[in-house]
Amino acid sequence: MARSNYWSKTPGSARRSSRRIVAGLVAVLIAIAGCTSSDNVEAEPAEDELGTESATPTSDPAEAEQTSDGEPVDTVVLSADFESPPGEEWSIDRVSTTPAGDRNFLGEFGNERVNLLLSDLGPHQAITVAFDLFVLRSWDSGTGNPDRWRLGIDGYRIIDATFSNDEAEQSFPDNHPLALNPPRSGAIETDSLGYTFASDDSPADSVYRIERTFLHDQSAIDIAFSAAGLQDPADQSWGIDNVEVIAHQLPERAPSSALTVEISGATATVTGTVGSDADRLLVERSLDQHFGPRLGSVELAVGDGPPPLWLLGVSDVAGALAPYANVTVAIDEEAASATGEVRTYRWREQLTERLTDALGVHVTTGVELDVMLEDALVNQVEGLRVEFPTGSAELDADDEQVLIELLGLLDADDQLIVRVDGHTDSVGTEDSNKQLSRARAATVVEYLLANGADEARVVGAGFGLRAPEVEELSDDDRATNRRVVFTIPRG
Repeated sequence: MARSNYWSKTPGSARRSSRRIVAGLVAVLIAIAGCTSSDNVEAEPAEDELGTESATPTSDPAEAEQTSDGEPVDTVVLSADFESPPGEEWSIDRVSTTPAGDRNFLGEFGNERVNLLLSDLGPHQAITVAFDLFVLRSWDSGTGNPDRWRLGIDGYRIIDATFSNDEAEQSFPDNHPLALNPPRSGAIETDSLGYTFASDDSPADSVYRIERTFLHDQSAIDIAFSAAGLQDPADQSWGIDNVEVIAHQLPERAPSSALTVEISGATATVTGTVGSDADRLLVERSLDQHFGPRLGSVELAVGDGPPPLWLLGVSDVAGALAPYANVTVAIDEEAASATGEVRTYRWREQLTERLTDALGVHVTTGVELDVMLEDALVNQVEGLRVEFPTGSAELDADDEQVLIELLGLLDADDQLIVRVDGHTDSVGTEDSNKQLSRARAATVVEYLLANGADEARVVGAGFGLRAPEVEELSDDDRATNRRVVFTIPRG
């Protein structure tokens, strides 16, 4: 595992400023752990504000600095600047060097996913992931199948945003498709790495320092970095650098009061009571990570409020709710309730799971979400079909047009889940037809994934000859049954 003082690699002022953002959030956690009603607790200054690393990164919890009872323990699990070869914790170990500045980074990548798998984590209740994202060459957000970059944690998507190095708008720092922002919004560097547009050799790169803190208490974590919708890597690519993962062990306080998180039109409003001004600052900062300029009012009184873990849970709840509209979550005592509307049964199931995970050990109860399936969308998706010649699982040009239409529907509804159902006629054995139906479904799924669909939203299934659409009285009937159709799961 590569470890080093990476803050000296890139322009010092930008990197120290980014480091202070993470240090500031950790300082808030320290304040929460040790504060009394007067909140007169000061965090020790970090040496890295002077440009040096304050501690040697370690993946061994036993090596972490121990603090007194009631104080948090922070462990730097990984610090990688890729000046040394990546360790086996990375699923891809490809390293490149920037044309300008000779900066080593993990990449370049196209429509690929690289996983960071860390195990044997010591006791902790929260994780911070921080890294530099390099957006290289002619990213332009795109239309229909936009240029998107994603961050996932243990299968949950934290970031799904578009980026632009030209005049087109991008969603970041918001998730797609919740907002449009000016190109390169939030970048800490522009045109500093030496990459160019293929068309005219003008500069085309940007660097974003990204940090996310979220609840996590498992002994292993899977961090996924990926992109979709990109053209050839020679035209659009990305990479990451200066990756740091920090585990936070926090003290527990008994919950006492309530918080309410309300999402309406993708804007978050939070009301309730917290234990201190430091608690309130933590809520505001963690919500800002998810919502940025779309964050609505945060009206939090200081009094007898919820514990730090629940406050971190507020941002995770907000992240879970972000794709939904008209949903309210009330966190009270040792449970939470959710009310509102979602568009599919699968969304209701997914939201219930994510709320439970967001609140850690606490039980989520009283999930009362009405399902409002949009008939027009259902009819569009389930009206599409692809038919095949006898014994074939190959697509032709007409089939691809059908799948392009489906890609557009998937892009229009960012949380839509589609099942790809493969079928055959009755010619041949049951086993051979089952294999053929699976091959047909797999061919369609592979095409969708290769053209930007998210693998978590497209699931293939083969039914063989068991579900004919029509009775086979002719060759035309058999042709009708040799098909792939699409279903939106309803429960």
